[in-house]
Amino acid sequence: MKIIKFFRNFIGACITLSVLSGCQSDPRFTQGVFSPNSLNRNNSAEVKSATEVEVDRFSKSTKFKGPEIERRIGGYPFYGDLGETIFIRAWKYNDGSVSYQIYVSDTYAYAWRFYDRASDSSGNPLEFRRINSDVKCERGHCSYTEDFGLSVSRSYLDKKRATGVEFRVYGSGGEGTFNLPAGYVSGFLDAVDEALRGQR
Repeated sequence: MKIIKFFRNFIGACITLSVLSGCQSDPRFTQGVFSPNSLNRNNSAEVKSATEVEVDRFSKSTKFKGPEIERRIGGYPFYGDLGETIFIRAWKYNDGSVSYQIYVSDTYAYAWRFYDRASDSSGNPLEFRRINSDVKCERGHCSYTEDFGLSVSRSYLDKKRATGVEFRVYGSGGEGTFNLPAGYVSGFLDAVDEALRGQR
């Protein structure tokens, strides 16, 4: 009986330590850091300079892509690179109209979140569009990636030049909060305006 009781206590201790260890190393409880690079995401001049402009002379359209901002959560080799990539992109069409979209690729662990809607920090709903999804597993540990876009108007982005954009995305399995600083929004719009002036 003493031997059985000993093993019960031993197993209980192991489970407790395992649970505590798992919580401490849970990527959902880790802040994450922005990937170091030469770009200052808060500097509008740098963002403007790094914005890509691609003109299609056949369709008479222009594509704009802001620099990718990455936030990565490290230290979890089984899960791969957790975190998100976010940027703004836009398209100018042959009729002169321009559409804007905030693009997000979010990678996380444990289970699908199934994102399907979003709101900004002022409570305004944002038009959600699912783009792609992927899952990668290694030694029983899986990471999940959801790519989605938020369609926004030019007037909406102009209002965010001073404050930036912060929004939360919701799904049946979880949620995520993301942001683009004011300098990034302003720099991207400046790049678009400069390119459009050159096309007149």
